[in-house]
Amino acid sequence: MKRDRPYNFLTLRFVDKALEDAYREDDFFKGLKKHRTVCLETIFLYSIFGILDWAILPEQKEICWIIRFFFVCPLLLWSYFFSFTKWYRKFRTANTFVVGLSISVGIIAMIAIAPSPGDYLYYAGLLLCSMSFYGRIPDQFISNFLSWGTFSLYLIVALLFTTPPGKVLFSNTFIYFFFNILGMLVCYSLELSRRLDYLQRFTIERQAAELKEALRKMEKERRRAEELSLQDPLTGLANRRRFFEEADREYERTLRYGRSLSIMLLDIDHFKRVNDTFGHAVGDRVLQRVSGIIAGTVRKSDLACRYGGEEFAVLLPEADPQTAQKLGERMLRSIKQSTIILGNEQVSISASMGIAGFSEAEDVPPHILLERADKILYQAKNSGRDRLCLWEDSADKVDPAGRLLPVRSANMS
Repeated sequence: MKRDRPYNFLTLRFVDKALEDAYREDDFFKGLKKHRTVCLETIFLYSIFGILDWAILPEQKEICWIIRFFFVCPLLLWSYFFSFTKWYRKFRTANTFVVGLSISVGIIAMIAIAPSPGDYLYYAGLLLCSMSFYGRIPDQFISNFLSWGTFSLYLIVALLFTTPPGKVLFSNTFIYFFFNILGMLVCYSLELSRRLDYLQRFTIERQAAELKEALRKMEKERRRAEELSLQDPLTGLANRRRFFEEADREYERTLRYGRSLSIMLLDIDHFKRVNDTFGHAVGDRVLQRVSGIIAGTVRKSDLACRYGGEEFAVLLPEADPQTAQKLGERMLRSIKQSTIILGNEQVSISASMGIAGFSEAEDVPPHILLERADKILYQAKNSGRDRLCLWEDSADKVDPAGRLLPVRSANMS
């Protein structure tokens, strides 16, 4: 199946209007410098060929110079400076028509007043003018209009105002006609080449942009997947993996700068009873409620995680055990005051907490802090729940029954 062309075969305009507008935008800025160069080149050539007027048309040179230096050259100079104004873009096409026709009319006027064989030299200048149209004007429609308009005007002037031999007029017309045919083909090829080149650049740039966007999305998805791999899906808190990664990082930083570090473990009281009595859906709501309270209580620098089941852990950088205790007491009070409404029933929530930490002069690895916090949490559970127990050095002591004796305990009731 033949693939559809992205452009119209005759006009070469892109089928996609947005693409055509983008091409014209690009072509305008590229053609701006070329237009100014052409204006200056034409002024120079028009002025230099004024020598021909003195050599070939000594009697009519004044009229020719008026045409050159008081009509065509000033118009070209005006067009040059006009291209620097904000109005040039709007009137670019009209400006090209006016300037192109003025150049042609100037040469044709000199053909009309030049005696034979001088008019043949100006005829050569007319061909040069048309060649410039086809080679320098990027739009084939404008090029063809100017070249064929010049050709038609030349025929009219040659028939009405000059008396060339029939064979000469025929040969000039024949040459000019096929010169324009060849010019049309060349102009068509040049514009097609420019458009295909732009289309290739546009496609490459678009594909590069799409690739960049795809890579950006992939990176975003990768980061999102990485975040999800470090996040508990039910509560939105960090999971154990992230907790241990951050704990190791904070421990190294704490040792480097001589700071404090504390860890708290929190366990929801009688959570199994909630699941058995009200179902796992209510149990999930309790977990979400407690996790929300924890997240709303901790500092920005702290890291809260769901440690497992109904157990939560909080990493508290730059917090000694006493600072962590104040934060934990506030957290347990908020949990105590929170309830889950189920129709006419209320599900009360409470939790127990164990805190372990070290100050600037100590060095206790995270896994030891967790062990201590877990032991002291166990003590809080055995002491009646709904309370906070703080590990201190003397907490290593045990009672006759083998139970830990925490130094400080706070009941939330």
